Amino acid sequence: YLGQTYNFLKNHEKAFEYYVKRGNHVEEGFIQEKVDAFFEAARIANFALNKSWEECEVLYKRAYELDTSRPESLYFMGIYYFLKGEINKAYPLFLKAFENGYPIHRQYCLKPTISYEFVPKFLTLCCYDKEDYENGEKASKLFLDKNKPTAENYNIVLDWHKIFVLLNKSRRQLKNEIVINYPNPLKPLCVFVA
Repeated sequence: YLGQTYNFLKNHEKAFEYYVKRGNHVEEGFIQEKVDAFFEAARIANFALNKSWEECEVLYKRAYELDTSRPESLYFMGIYYFLKGEINKAYPLFLKAFENGYPIHRQYCLKPTISYEFVPKFLTLCCYDKEDYENGEKASKLFLDKNKPTAENYNIVLDWHKIFVLLNKSRRQLKNEIVINYPNPLKPLCVFVA
């Protein structure tokens, strides 16, 4: 509570101090408090105190390790790498956060926009590069189902959804072993895909 109070007062140094103290306290108490304490310490370190990414990532990981069913820390680590253009690091974090879903069974400091908006949106954007069209379709569908057409990037996710549906349809058809015999195998082909 001291951490939360100092955070509301914009005294980020003190908020960080008390969140870390709660996270490290020997008395476990309600485990979701510890998860939230490390998570909030990580966010303050990341966005208010401008601590190194290494320090922030340690705190995000500590929060996640206390409860691996929660997606928040995974998302914030993923978005860090995504914004740096490191899709190979961002993608597995977004995918795991997506698989975790919305942890309604936890009912403590839940952030539904992470599970229903941000994770599916950024996973959708990563799936094409990673050739994970199945999860791209699932992530984009979740985003479209849980957000209004006025949501930011809704049309972009809708376009990606249509692309993933077509790609998955094509892949399913290819699994049925469609064989095409070309009259002249030495002649180059020009194929247009729309």
